[in-house]
Amino acid sequence: MAIVRVQTAKNVGASSVSVTWGVATTTGNHLVAAVSYSDSGDPGMPSGWTLAKRVSNGVVSSAICYKENAASQSSTGNFTTTGFGITVVVAEY
Repeated sequence: MAIVRVQTAKNVGASSVSVTWGVATTTGNHLVAAVSYSDSGDPGMPSGWTLAKRVSNGVVSSAICYKENAASQSSTGNFTTTGFGITVVVAEY
């Protein structure tokens, strides 16, 4: 079975960002988030999301997070940072 991207969405904020999907996600699909933020620690993630990998240069960090077999949702919930500036790009597969 081929992996198919269903949709993507993004949002930018100061220290807390929720991303709204174009249409509600389908129950059972997998969700992936690419998070870039100004902090050296792990990002705060909405309930049910798992941190797969984080890299940092001590000032700016990037992280990949995922949610397997997700329930249907119209938005992600809040990704957060203790720094200032966060960008989140999400995809549904």
